[in-house]
Amino acid sequence: MSLGRPWAIGNWASSAASVPRREGFGEVHILQQAWLFGRTQGAQWESYFRHLSEPRRVAWARLLCGAILVLSLIAQQAQAKPWYEGELRGIYGPQNLPMLASEGFNLVYRNRWYNSGDYLADFKNISLEAKENGVTLIAGLYYLGAAVDFNYSHVVTWFGGTEAHAASPLDPTYWKNVIEEPAVALAGLSLSYPIAGLAFDFELYLAEQFRNGPEGDFRSYSYDALSLKSLASEKGLTIPDLPPNQTYRWLENARLLDRFQEWQRGKVARMAKDTAEAVYRLNPDFSLGILGFGDCWFHWTILKAWNSQRVPMTIWDEASYNRHNPGTTTERLAAIKERGLNARYLPGLYTTRQSPSQIVRNMSEALSYCNAFWVYQYDHGHYDLGTELEYHRAYRRFMTLKGIWGFMIGLLVAILLLAGIALGAVALRKRMKLGEGGAARARGTTPPCPGEPNLESCRTCRYMQTFGETHLCSRLGVEVKSAGTPKDDSKARGG
Repeated sequence: MSLGRPWAIGNWASSAASVPRREGFGEVHILQQAWLFGRTQGAQWESYFRHLSEPRRVAWARLLCGAILVLSLIAQQAQAKPWYEGELRGIYGPQNLPMLASEGFNLVYRNRWYNSGDYLADFKNISLEAKENGVTLIAGLYYLGAAVDFNYSHVVTWFGGTEAHAASPLDPTYWKNVIEEPAVALAGLSLSYPIAGLAFDFELYLAEQFRNGPEGDFRSYSYDALSLKSLASEKGLTIPDLPPNQTYRWLENARLLDRFQEWQRGKVARMAKDTAEAVYRLNPDFSLGILGFGDCWFHWTILKAWNSQRVPMTIWDEASYNRHNPGTTTERLAAIKERGLNARYLPGLYTTRQSPSQIVRNMSEALSYCNAFWVYQYDHGHYDLGTELEYHRAYRRFMTLKGIWGFMIGLLVAILLLAGIALGAVALRKRMKLGEGGAARARGTTPPCPGEPNLESCRTCRYMQTFGETHLCSRLGVEVKSAGTPKDDSKARGG
């Protein structure tokens, strides 16, 4: 970005506003940048006004700087940004969306179970309600929220227990019915209805012993017969039919455990990649994501396969349900960056575990670390640590104070820019006091007029202007020549 151009203010305002804030000190950084920018910019526009006399030059420079500043700030405010830029203030499952929208929430998550009635018709109505209230909708679908009406391979844990509902991560039937087909259907629906994306709720609600875990956690893989047969078929291995409680030990003794786990991760990645390609073919601006995110291989594998450089994914975490943990947020953001994912991370705040005053403090802290949060509105239709009205008052007070603070920051930015430009103009005037050959001439004072202009007596006069080899007095409107030139040669050129 060239700071020596008038339109650079708009570019600077955009880039300075996009600087990620750290621990609440982002505004200070923007103010510092505004001050430095103004001082630099005011002194660098000299070449645009060389053809004007100095008083007019400075006046026009200040006027143009102020006009561009005001217009650029207005343009920044008026410019429509994509939903995923700026602050994300999410709410989960609201029952009173108009009130929440008026309190500053701009992202809503509403979930359904894929076979609970006509879920597509529900999302049509929900999306229209969200649009009417100026809120972005992220649709939600459960991964393991209820029993299904088709056959699939169930998880077999490392010690041989068979889950009643949890599906094997590799089962293609379960993935197709619960993940891929609903995702493609919603991506198609988003072409006609305002649905920004879909985040699957991957919390294992119906699981018994099975839990997700990192790559090295052997307990987070399924040792079901279907997985073993698929491994043997694809890799040309001979694996005997084993009872569930002997599968893990056999793989370990055969030194196939690490290979089996790596193969299982690759299989999940291929299924997830196929789903993403089908979704993005329909709507490349459709965002995929995960709610109930955990630091486990299953979620990271899916997110890597769903990654899109066109639109960010959304990652809705529940690790901050009790209170926002800066350490967890920092670790999550670092892991997202390390994996090269284009994603917005949203720490979750739970009203059942946080009072109204606590939740607004955590909202503010989450915004300072990752510019996003989401609030679980309440659990089972009631609040535990305060009334519904108290929470709404806290939200409204927080958003109001935040708006006032934002206005004050904007005002300070404008003041510092103007002050910096004024100082730059002063520096410009001082620099212009240097005459030809580096000799200083005081432009702030006008020497007594000799009556008969000549180069020797008028050299320090601010009204003398030079054009090539011609010198003119702008006050008398006459040509200025050397002292030895006859008087008849200095004729009036104007009034």
